[in-house]
Amino acid sequence: MSIFFTYGSHLDKGTKRANNEDYLAYFSCVNGEIFIICDGKGSHASGATASHLVVDAMRETLEKELFATTEQAIKTAFHNANELVFSKAQESLAMIDMASTCVLAIVRERKVYFGSVGDSRLYFFSKENSKQNTNENLLQLTTDHAIAIPNHPQKKQLLRALGFEKNIEVQIYSEKLLQKNDVILLATKGLHTHVSDKEISEILHKSISTQEKAVLLVNKSNENSGADNVSVQIIDFNKIETTTNKTFKKIWAYIIPIAVVITIIAFSGNYFIKKNNQEKAQKQAKRDSIAQKERKEATTDSLMIEDAKDTTFLHTIQKGQHSGVIARKYNLSNQNLQELNDGEDLSRIKEGAQMRVKAKMLYVLEKDQTLENLYNERFKRWRKYNINPKTIRNLNKNNEDSLQGILKKGRKILIPTFFIEKM
Repeated sequence: MSIFFTYGSHLDKGTKRANNEDYLAYFSCVNGEIFIICDGKGSHASGATASHLVVDAMRETLEKELFATTEQAIKTAFHNANELVFSKAQESLAMIDMASTCVLAIVRERKVYFGSVGDSRLYFFSKENSKQNTNENLLQLTTDHAIAIPNHPQKKQLLRALGFEKNIEVQIYSEKLLQKNDVILLATKGLHTHVSDKEISEILHKSISTQEKAVLLVNKSNENSGADNVSVQIIDFNKIETTTNKTFKKIWAYIIPIAVVITIIAFSGNYFIKKNNQEKAQKQAKRDSIAQKERKEATTDSLMIEDAKDTTFLHTIQKGQHSGVIARKYNLSNQNLQELNDGEDLSRIKEGAQMRVKAKMLYVLEKDQTLENLYNERFKRWRKYNINPKTIRNLNKNNEDSLQGILKKGRKILIPTFFIEKM
């Protein structure tokens, strides 16, 4: 089952704050679709630094490796982010009180996994059965790590945040299975402090784009108060593919014409198979002709010296291999391969049998270059088979210049191939 969603986000410093200490991010990586929202805390704008550090640390953690479980990915991301913020806070008195709340959500295989520290929130909203102007389907899935301050109902004391302490307790929530028309909302305190659940539900239910909903939520916070930074992320799973009767009808609509095509192909199969075999035979004959010509040229070339006779070895036939595949692998023709194996009928050789092959080839330089440059461009991938500039020079050791310096275009060089013995 595929997951498709639309995404919208918006953040604003509010109407009464000089700086915006919120920060958010959305990106894809090996661990899934990642959503992060943070609310920085601290004096001298250190809160903005803290929220940015959290996002950067989490991004680096989650992009670096694929974790065995998504829960482990969340736990490690929070741990690394807390460690970074805490250590940076110790470096300067101006940053000593910096910290950040955070909600991290990971969407993977139709499930959302999430963790939180602080009073930023993750909400779940379903449009499937919701009614206009109600908040019955808006659920807060995270817990606020804060307590109300006496005589200040709008203010709360934060109990937990990234950077407060060297070790942090992260609340990780069990995964939630996503259905079509489910909505996930991540938000900082500036939203839920100044916008009611009813107002949030009304906006999420509107028939407008996901991005427009994000902007409306932030604007509503500013209209109602504007006393705090506010940030939101909306993930609307409005295109989750499910198997329905309608889907089956579409499948059958494709099956019928496909069945007709298969029937036609079946009746015409002999013709196409015969034509294909003829084309393969022509291509192989052309390759054999070229290989024979190159071998003829190689025998008269000055580099084909007596001390550099062809090395041979036994190749064990693997599943699916035939003589043509093996001949191409070692730069040989079928005829040459048969000669090396005393005229044996190679078409009858089965898996596990052994076949004798050559272990070097002739290479013609396509441009002026040194042997080292040629090796790095063409043959470095064979280094595990003991093919390197030294073994190439050894194979051409009677050449007067020992392949030193710039080699001219058109120069022919013997190259050892797979399984050659060390020289």
